[in-house]
Amino acid sequence: MKLIEPIIPSQSDLTLARANHESWFQNKVLASMQDTKPLVSHEQVMSEVEAIIYQAELKSRKLA
Repeated sequence: MKLIEPIIPSQSDLTLARANHESWFQNKVLASMQDTKPLVSHEQVMSEVEAIIYQAELKSRKLA
C-alpha cells in the first residue's frame, strides 16, 4: 500500500490563511455587535430545544 505524502504548507500559505481567518473573525464580531435583534437567553433556547426533542420523541413512539 502506497502512502500519500503530506502536503506541507509554505509560510506564505500560513500567513494568508491566518490573515483570512482574522478578517473573517473580525467581520463576525462586527456583525454581531451591530445586530439589533432582541437577545434570547440560553435558558430560553434550551427550553425550546428540549420541547422540540420531547415532541420528536413522542412522535417517534407513536410511529413505533
